[in-house]
Amino acid sequence: MGTRSMRLLDDRAAQRALTARLRSNASRALSALRAGGAGRVRGKVLGLQQGPVELRVHGWVRQGQGASVVVDVDGVPLGVTRPSPDVVVPGRDEELRLHPDAWGWELRCRHDELPEGEITLGARVVRPDGLVDDLGSVTAQTRAERQLGTLDAPQRGATVPAVFDVLGWIRTDAAIDAIEIDVDGGQVVNARLYSAPRPDIAGLREDDPWSPLAGWHATVVLPPDDGDRWHADSPTSARTVTLTTWAVARGRRHLLDTRDVEYVPIDRATKDEARALAVRGSALPVERVARRGHAGVPRVLVANHHLGLGGGQLYLFELLRQMAALGPIDVTVLTEVDGALRGRLEDMGIRVRTVGAAPPTAVRYEEWADTLTAYAAQFRPDVVLANTAGCFWGVDLAHRLGLPSIWSVHESFDPELFLRHYYGETVDEWTRGVFYASFARASAVVFEADATRDIFRHLADPRRMIRIDYGVDLAEIDAFVAEHPRAQVRARLGLKPDDIAFVCIGTYEPRKAQGLLTSAFLEIADQFPQARLVLVGDSPNPYSAALHQVLAEVPGSSQVRTVGVTGAVYDWYHAADAFVLASDVESLSRAMLEAMAFGAVPVVSDVFGTSSVVQDGRNGMLFDPTSVASVRQALTRYASADAAERAAMAEQARATVDPARDSKHYGLEYRMLVDELVADPETVDFARLQEEVRALREGRRPGTGDDDSSTAGEPEPEPADVAGGQDR
Repeated sequence: MGTRSMRLLDDRAAQRALTARLRSNASRALSALRAGGAGRVRGKVLGLQQGPVELRVHGWVRQGQGASVVVDVDGVPLGVTRPSPDVVVPGRDEELRLHPDAWGWELRCRHDELPEGEITLGARVVRPDGLVDDLGSVTAQTRAERQLGTLDAPQRGATVPAVFDVLGWIRTDAAIDAIEIDVDGGQVVNARLYSAPRPDIAGLREDDPWSPLAGWHATVVLPPDDGDRWHADSPTSARTVTLTTWAVARGRRHLLDTRDVEYVPIDRATKDEARALAVRGSALPVERVARRGHAGVPRVLVANHHLGLGGGQLYLFELLRQMAALGPIDVTVLTEVDGALRGRLEDMGIRVRTVGAAPPTAVRYEEWADTLTAYAAQFRPDVVLANTAGCFWGVDLAHRLGLPSIWSVHESFDPELFLRHYYGETVDEWTRGVFYASFARASAVVFEADATRDIFRHLADPRRMIRIDYGVDLAEIDAFVAEHPRAQVRARLGLKPDDIAFVCIGTYEPRKAQGLLTSAFLEIADQFPQARLVLVGDSPNPYSAALHQVLAEVPGSSQVRTVGVTGAVYDWYHAADAFVLASDVESLSRAMLEAMAFGAVPVVSDVFGTSSVVQDGRNGMLFDPTSVASVRQALTRYASADAAERAAMAEQARATVDPARDSKHYGLEYRMLVDELVADPETVDFARLQEEVRALREGRRPGTGDDDSSTAGEPEPEPADVAGGQDR
């Protein structure tokens, strides 16, 4: 057979093979078309998420078994991933509803693997049969390699409630002083820096010793609509909210991010309202006890949140102790959570009962309150004292019993923000309504700072919203100072005579801002080698662990000392040159008042009631707790002052609290208020009552400017026992 004949045979064989392949491909294409359906969606790129260091693009495909998804950047292949039914991606639930055979897919890549600027990320699915489907594309704005930080949450287009968190991180080596979040071009919220542990950043930025604590956090409270029911409620209409985040570094503002999120009102409608009304309507009958006159022993029922060693708890303990010193009193404490103060209260003859927390929903709350009302009635109280905003149920209890009530509110939170912190998103309109109604029902709402009272002023008659200046036990502090020479205490604690001791006392938590304080201090540590920062109040938690991780690596940490929670806190007050408080939410710090009584100079955050006590440059120094630069400048001012200037401020600090902030004064004011309410809650003249107490604090007769010398030199009344062992 000739060469030409051989070529013809080869060509015919090739044609037959090509025809067979074409028929096979057509058959596969027809099968795929029949399975997918003409015109049906085969998959989709759903979107992307930008994390601190990497980007994640994700989507879904139908019939993903054996398929591959190829992702490209501006047409250039970036990577290949495989779909899986186990990959959960945002938006996939809706697609699963439409396409039950949809599988998710995702591809992750680092920012430094992408070109800087706007890019287009496309995706195609390659199926086992060789068919290729275009899944669409998304655009993204990639970040520069030396970005100053990020806004991580909420994501673009995310749905948010009226109170929501904004989270991100910063490059801690970029000298960032503050993070500002502009909400809709008007409201500006400053973030807490160094407040959120970020192990994800720590693992990726090992060259930055501060990366474990690089996270920042802010809480946004959207303003209410006009004519709102409570005047402090959530907006009622859904809308788009624009968040613009700025980093402030060396006096300049740098744009981090701008994004829109969608506000959607939470449905707080009361479930089973009819049942809740039925529970309230069938409440156990409670005998209404007629109130006594002044001749009897007042019976006080206390609603309390916790018996640990926090500021609000110690406020209550000292208050009850001072009230008891003024005459017999019968006290029962109902507490949500037990704690270390229980034994000390019981040693004073006070009954203590643990009742659990108020439920957040209508039926459960009504059943709990009904049982509690019947239980509380057996103590035959004359007045109810509710301690902290979370104990609004104490005011409700008094209302059910037909009794007057005093509500001590320490929290400096917007009411909606407080409810969010206290209950999360679980509180319904019923229980929320009880909280707000309690402001109007309380006979008196007591605050420790005018700035805190201003937050709640619109919720009740301002005449019943009073400020009572609380204090500390000056006699006990004076006795401690007399018995423990300061030089000896400092030596025992390892402080040298020329050390400048900045002492911060408080549990390690983001609100107390030990991270930001440490960052500011370390910036001046080289300039003041004799300066020492002592952080008292350490306990195991993620925030503490991140701070310790930082201190293990950061230069200058030998000048920082961490101390656990201790009962010997008076030692540290006595040893301190300056007391440092960096909290951004603090009505009025009890620890600050105690430190000032010891003669420590307060170098503290200028928030709420602090500036009513501390005058910058006279008896202390104030700073902005959301600004590293402001904290650094205040520390520098104190450390730069000479010994005479520091001594003068210490003397003024002590004079500020002695005698005006002696705890016996607020004990007297509360006791007078209790006696007046027991006698007749309808005729209490709060203005007159407070004038009488101010006169006593200033050593003059009420209504005059004269010194009241008639009681000068008289002995203090002997403390009376607190009647609580048996009912009368």
